[in-house]
Amino acid sequence: MYPVIETERLILRPPHMGDETPLNEAINRSLSELQRWMPWAADPSFEPTMRFVKEGIASWSNEQAKDFPMVVIHKASNKIIGASGFNERSNPQVPMYEIGYWLDTQYTGLGLATETVSALTKFAFKSFNAVRVQVVMQADNDASKRVVEKCGFDLEATLKKYRVDCLSKQPADDCIFVRFDAEGLL
Repeated sequence: MYPVIETERLILRPPHMGDETPLNEAINRSLSELQRWMPWAADPSFEPTMRFVKEGIASWSNEQAKDFPMVVIHKASNKIIGASGFNERSNPQVPMYEIGYWLDTQYTGLGLATETVSALTKFAFKSFNAVRVQVVMQADNDASKRVVEKCGFDLEATLKKYRVDCLSKQPADDCIFVRFDAEGLL
């Protein structure tokens, strides 16, 4: 059984065939923001989006999977406006889950990323019995920092020169934000 998570304004669900076109359109509308922080956005062509959908479908059916991607649907418009879920750094054996997320630029600044992260965090603790949920981001990604801070995540560590900055191609720092329970989530 595949989960469907509903919030006040969103539906989060595993990808289905047919999601690739609206996802790719959202990616291409949001390239300047996505290419700043997301290495995968360097290739906004249709093929990687199709691969994401197919691999996402397979992940939810595979008992050995570590990543559990979801599409983000805006209820009022019934449009796919981004993707989120638990990425490949998750470790169900711990059980620890890492949330990744992005939204179509047309839907940013409305609290929808916060709503997404909050819902996924609650889901991880309740449905996956998580003992740890984390979000990792480049240290100077202030918008993402605001999202996780609103969701009550604490900065656990800053990893110096841990990733390559998507624009400058120079070493950059990562921040790990963490929660150990769902208490007090929005």
